[in-house]
Amino acid sequence: IKKINKLKELERLRINKKVMKSKINSSIDNYELDSKAYELDISLSDINSNFKIELFKSEKESFKILFNKDKNEVVIDRSNFENSFGERFGETRSAEVNIQDSMNLKIYTDNSIVELFINDGEIVFTSRVFPLEESNNLEISSKGSLTYKIIKYDLKRGIL
Repeated sequence: IKKINKLKELERLRINKKVMKSKINSSIDNYELDSKAYELDISLSDINSNFKIELFKSEKESFKILFNKDKNEVVIDRSNFENSFGERFGETRSAEVNIQDSMNLKIYTDNSIVELFINDGEIVFTSRVFPLEESNNLEISSKGSLTYKIIKYDLKRGIL
């Protein structure tokens, strides 16, 4: 399996570093993000059950990343966006992933794209989304215990 390497070009776009970390146990953590163009570097550990990460979260919509430890499966779901796109191609995708005690995720977003790299690119998803202006929260939840550290960088425009 070919794994991803860090791209120096993307690192040059980083601004406004923010670190979020916690240990949750059958609970939800929610963060308001002030940008739709960002990079998330997520380290997960002490994974003992199913968990979920939601991007562009609001009362009306979200982009869901669902991890099912029992089935060793990850599902991305963009089915509940107000501004839906490409329904005929499907709104969910899934892949088999070996959910161990720890994992890492790298997520890149902008106003219309989500790029998700699981375990250094072992699994990669790309999805088009068109979130509402108010859809700017990040939510992480678990049915059991989960420890996480999220390093978030806003990304400035690469091409002017």
